[in-house]
Amino acid sequence: MVNQVVRLSVINGMMISNLSIWLTLTLTSSNPLESHLWKQRVVIVFSRNTQTLNDQLSHFYEAKDEFTDRDLVIYSLNIKQGTYPDQKSMSQEDYQWFVQNYIQDKDDFLVVLIGKDGGTKFKSNITVANSKLFDLIDSMPMRIQEMKGQ
Repeated sequence: MVNQVVRLSVINGMMISNLSIWLTLTLTSSNPLESHLWKQRVVIVFSRNTQTLNDQLSHFYEAKDEFTDRDLVIYSLNIKQGTYPDQKSMSQEDYQWFVQNYIQDKDDFLVVLIGKDGGTKFKSNITVANSKLFDLIDSMPMRIQEMKGQ
């Protein structure tokens, strides 16, 4: 099946980048993140170095309850394969999708936060402290509303 990408930039003079991202995500037939849209935030961790990848993931897994509270799931990738949030091995098709959409040749390490709306909220080429990630998420309007509802 051919992937369809919709690129919208201006309607009535207003930028609609989130709509463009959402349409791109939902119209791409093999998008592994589609099931998370409006339900969960996604963290993608990529590293060419296995030890660096494992160190970042260990820090994230230490805060399992905080990740659950913020509706966060983790996808991890190295130079050959990836892992889904349930720790199962990623299909080669999904792995290629992540590489095409998020990882550049120059990236040795990458952490990406994807919001519930499907938009990229944060990128880092260095390891990320849990507190930095949580502070960023907790400052987002959708998260503030979630905390008020608890």
